[in-house]
Amino acid sequence: MDDTARPSLRLAIERTLNDPSYSRLASFISNVVLIAIIVSTASFVVGTMDAFEGAEWLNHVEVAVVAIFTAEYVSRFAVHYGSRVSFVVQPLNLVDLLAILPFYAELAFGAANTPSSDVLRVLRVLRVVRIFRVFKLANFVESMRVVGTCMAESTDALGLLVFFLCIAVLIFASLLFYAESGVRTPASDGGADVFLRSDGSESPFTSIPATFWWAIVTMTTVGYGDSFPVEPAGKLIATFAMLTGVLVLALPISVIGSNFTDAYAASLKARAYHELLEAPSGGGGGGAPPPNDVFAHAAQRVDAHAAELQRLLDATSHAFTRGREPAARALGVQFDVQCAAVQQALGGLSRLLSNKQVLEVLLREEGARQGAEKARAKLGRERALV
Repeated sequence: MDDTARPSLRLAIERTLNDPSYSRLASFISNVVLIAIIVSTASFVVGTMDAFEGAEWLNHVEVAVVAIFTAEYVSRFAVHYGSRVSFVVQPLNLVDLLAILPFYAELAFGAANTPSSDVLRVLRVLRVVRIFRVFKLANFVESMRVVGTCMAESTDALGLLVFFLCIAVLIFASLLFYAESGVRTPASDGGADVFLRSDGSESPFTSIPATFWWAIVTMTTVGYGDSFPVEPAGKLIATFAMLTGVLVLALPISVIGSNFTDAYAASLKARAYHELLEAPSGGGGGGAPPPNDVFAHAAQRVDAHAAELQRLLDATSHAFTRGREPAARALGVQFDVQCAAVQQALGGLSRLLSNKQVLEVLLREEGARQGAEKARAKLGRERALV
């Protein structure tokens, strides 16, 4: 094999190991690794049951799974382009390494016959890290990216949630402590004094910090019931705490939910654009670029302008005069209706341009490629002017 073929072969092997959509072999390898993850997780869970503790077949499953993980990790390490250190320190690659190291560490400690039961116990717990390997698969990576985008866009809402929750916890914990502190009573055994409530039970609210736990559990609607008020004033405070907790959690979470919807919709559009650009063209041959990209780029530009237009309309809506006169109120309502219609039209246009079924019909028409070439040239001139 000549030297020019080696880099391309190495790149092909790397894509086969890292991109399930690269080929059938890559998809097969990805499915094998996924099955190994599921089997490993199931054996880890089943191994904690008394009926299967120390079963020999679990050891065989462990060896087989670790062999698959080790072969996959070493292969990716060998064909990786760039620094080997950067490969090892990548978060998902660290998960891979932690998934196989406990097995070899247990072999080393066991072979040495050293009293290291605590160390081995920790290493066995680290086996659960293998579950996180699922996030390396393409679908889960995209899902985690959507969640990460949502959390990044919701930073302000999360900050408000934490701030208001902390303030509410402090207020209700302080109120309940004084309402449920009880009466100091000497202990019958001569020990420290206890605080008894009206029903004769010892108060679990010994301090305001100790009451924080009750406040958090109550306001998040978990309600463990390990500590609860018995005094009328305490029950009234608990009622307000429950209602306040629902309001404090509901308002910021609605913003987070809206951001998640936007991030998910953007992810679906990005996937549609990628599939559109990668799909084979039905509009002709000759080795020329497929006309699909014209529609994809047009849809992307529509999305970009729609977002810019939305910001402009929001700013205009805030500045729009809505006085007390009926005419002014009518103009404001008409403006909002027209803004909604514009946004709906742009969204529908973007969905139409990125719909593969619609494009299949358009590209079958005679002259579709010539029209796409003219549109591509026009887009190129506009980009040059910009």
